Amino acid sequence: MELFVMISLLFAIRFVYGKPDVPKASTEIAAKVHAEIADFERDGELDAAVEMVVKAGDPKARSLPVNNWYRLRHSLEIIKSTGSPPSAFHIPYDSFKQQFDSSETNDSHNLNPSCDVPEQVTAKDLDYEFICFFLSCPRLDLYRLIDLRCEEMLTVGTDGILSEARWLLDLGLSPNSNSATRAIGYRHFVLVAPLLSKFSIWLNHDTRGDFFEDKLSQLKDLDKP
Repeated sequence: MELFVMISLLFAIRFVYGKPDVPKASTEIAAKVHAEIADFERDGELDAAVEMVVKAGDPKARSLPVNNWYRLRHSLEIIKSTGSPPSAFHIPYDSFKQQFDSSETNDSHNLNPSCDVPEQVTAKDLDYEFICFFLSCPRLDLYRLIDLRCEEMLTVGTDGILSEARWLLDLGLSPNSNSATRAIGYRHFVLVAPLLSKFSIWLNHDTRGDFFEDKLSQLKDLDKP
């Protein structure tokens, strides 16, 4: 028996069912799509951006959550790369869920065993038997731990988010180019890191630490009732 510890249900779903069978857009296509969507996002023209993606070939773009610009870009990238919308590609977990829901619906509509029942769709067998356990804690304690973790990420040194953002840039990754440079916090630091390095205040570790402590103190004051 093997034990895996994951902090996100998304990780667990991907581990059990596999990654979506959706092709990745080339760097050129991703850059072109980003430029097309950027104008709409800057001007706050969400409806116009949605209609553009719908006309490109994805009618389900109208059903996306409001202001989900990432999903709009992703949909347009897939269309420009393959000529098909995201819904045309197999997503393991969604297929399993649809089969499960369909089975439950058929069961509820066919309580009489003597009636003719259409052939039921069964979920594809998994390679292993997975048993999932979920751990939880009081929300207030969780929020305090999250606050502490955010403060730790702003510390100076090799473990801080600024150092990690600079490391991503040193690898040649550009802002908003993949999941790492789009992550919360990282996408902001990746954008400003090249600018910050031009100022001497960011080159002095002691001064930089004082700066962060001052800003964190201000944020805590704002958070007080």
